[in-house]
Order: sequence, then structure tokens, then C-alpha cells
Amino acid sequence: MGSLTILIFIMTVIADILLVGGLIFTIIKPKYRIWPPPNKDSWQFWISWIVSIISFLGTITLSILDWDNFILLHWSRYPIGLSLIVVGLFFAIWGVRTLSIHLTLGLKGKLVTDGPYKYSRNPQYLADILLFAGLIILANSFLTLITGILGILWNFLTPFTEEPWLKEQFKDEYNKYRKKVRRFI
Repeated sequence: MGSLTILIFIMTVIADILLVGGLIFTIIKPKYRIWPPPNKDSWQFWISWIVSIISFLGTITLSILDWDNFILLHWSRYPIGLSLIVVGLFFAIWGVRTLSIHLTLGLKGKLVTDGPYKYSRNPQYLADILLFAGLIILANSFLTLITGILGILWNFLTPFTEEPWLKEQFKDEYNKYRKKVRRFI
């Protein structure tokens, strides 16, 4: 394993820990939330998105640099991993197109309940979880397993930071929606 791989692994793990820590802090102390950010010019907005991008790009890069260095040597990992990635990409694109870039960035707007949001309150996080899982399986890399699990964890935690904010923003409209549609699936 080269020094570049180790450096990327360390940077990705640090980004993941910052995301998970910030989300846990937000869940515990919603008054001082990190996510969703107060506005586009806030430090919370920039830090959240920079570390999210480092996490995604780092995990993808590690899957290439550390390819096939673990225990999943069976050929079936290719169709399983690729299927999860394709389904994840489909739902991620559908979710962003339905919600809009503005709202995907965590900024204020209207409550969206159509498209994939008819079936899941968080289709983009579900899509990201599928993407990370597919990458873990496909790459067969111990380093990708570690960063991928951390990526899955922060995508699982994020809705718990958004729900109090959404209740505050949309009150009864969100409560009715929440009772009708599940958090993930």
C-alpha cells in the first residue's frame, strides 16, 4: 500500500468522522445545528459540503487504489455491486431532479412530496447508502469497507438532523407527510 493511498484513507476517515460527529452533535443539540445549514453563506454549509465531497471522492479513489485486496473474491460481487450502484445513481438523480439543487443543498424552500418523495422521505440518502454499499462490494477493498461504512453511517444519521428542522419549517404539513411516508423505505 502506497503513501498516497494511506494519505487519501486518512483524509477520508477524518472527513467521515467530522460528518458523523457533526451530525451527532446536531441531533443532541439541535439549537446549534451543523446540518441543515442556516444559509448558503454559513460555515456550516461550506464545511458540510466540503467534507461530504472529500468523503465521496476519497471512498471512490480508495476503491480504485486498493481494488481487490480483501475477501470477496467471488465473481458474483460484480453484478451485485454494479446493481446497487446503478439503482443508487438512479434514485440519486431522480431525487435531485425532483427536489432541486437548491433544496438538495439543505437550503430553505417548499416541502416536496412527489416523485421519489412519495415513497421515501429521504430517497437521496437511501441512494447514497446504496452507492456506498455497491462500491464496498464491487471494490473488494478493506479501506473502502471502512470509509464506505462510515459513509453509510452519516447518510443514515442525516435525516435525524433534518426532521426537527422540517417540523419547524412546515409544521402540520410535514407531520401529515411524515405519518404517510416512511423515513427510508
